[in-house]
Amino acid sequence: AAAHGSNILLSSEELDRPNLNITQLTSVLVPHQYKIHVVVYYRRFYDWIHSLYNQETKGIRGSQHLTFVQWLTDEALENYREIYSVSVYNRYKETAGIFKVSVVNMHKDPDNFNTNARFAC
Repeated sequence: AAAHGSNILLSSEELDRPNLNITQLTSVLVPHQYKIHVVVYYRRFYDWIHSLYNQETKGIRGSQHLTFVQWLTDEALENYREIYSVSVYNRYKETAGIFKVSVVNMHKDPDNFNTNARFAC
């Protein structure tokens, strides 16, 4: 398919997980002449970590609900550091078979930020 100019777009928030076997993914695509271009979206750390807090604590009420300060422990920071865009970028950049890794800054021109206009396959 790649030889005929076809592209594959894989999009998932799960692609940031450190336990994802990226080498296995590339071993399936590279023999078919696909050039793997990874696009990582950068979000400022403090915006990102607060959004993650909102996702993780959504729906929790009463005594089980932690404030942001209570939730953001040293252990939490260590665990979530691996899925932050810088770590994800470094993991993909070091993987054999990855043709290119690009970073899209979500904060650059936020009024005109449009994923579809920036990336077409």
